[in-house]
Amino acid sequence: MLRRWRILQLADSAFPTGAYAHSAGFEAFPDGRSPGTSRLGDEKAQEDAIFCALEQTLVTARHQSLPYVHAAWKADLDPQELDAACDATLTGPVGNRASRAQGRAFLVAATEALEAPELADLRRYLPAGLHLCIAFGTVFGRLGASFEETQELYLFGLVRTVLSAAVRLNRLGPFAGQRLQDRAGNRVAQLLRKPLVPWEEAASASPFLDLYQELHPALSTKLFQS
Repeated sequence: MLRRWRILQLADSAFPTGAYAHSAGFEAFPDGRSPGTSRLGDEKAQEDAIFCALEQTLVTARHQSLPYVHAAWKADLDPQELDAACDATLTGPVGNRASRAQGRAFLVAATEALEAPELADLRRYLPAGLHLCIAFGTVFGRLGASFEETQELYLFGLVRTVLSAAVRLNRLGPFAGQRLQDRAGNRVAQLLRKPLVPWEEAASASPFLDLYQELHPALSTKLFQS
């Protein structure tokens, strides 16, 4: 029960990882639309456009982040070695900085909040931090979570981050956000049926996401850090 309890605690939105300060690049999407969509009219069109952006985020995570989550979960390599490889795939400074900040916050919260001896030595990575996918896979692997649980929770957190940002930016209502979260479950299930590429082949699958993430600092007003 303790293993399951800790997994639920780490997945809880109240767990202080600082993810609420980031929008995964969504804040820079014009009117909440993904590239190529027409101007929004009714509420259904708004939801569909935001879901399109969310879907691109999930596909990119599957190709770029989940291979590193898997490698960190397996613990065949030192987290710092994986982190250096992951760093090379995050070429945009905004996305790179956000990933490392969230990874360090996740490590701090996990090592401070959980009385888990198996996490104690992870404190040595705190000065420089680890990218979020590396920190996430390492912690969940050390706590005995299956990889199925680990990858589902990683993508669940990503979906929650994007939709929470959409609600706080007033581009979605809370009920619409929950509808899209439920809808995203089917897409996640489809993505997870396909085998992951090796971490050595991980790369971004959507240049549009990278572009919008890097445009974030140019916004005249910002609610999120990225």
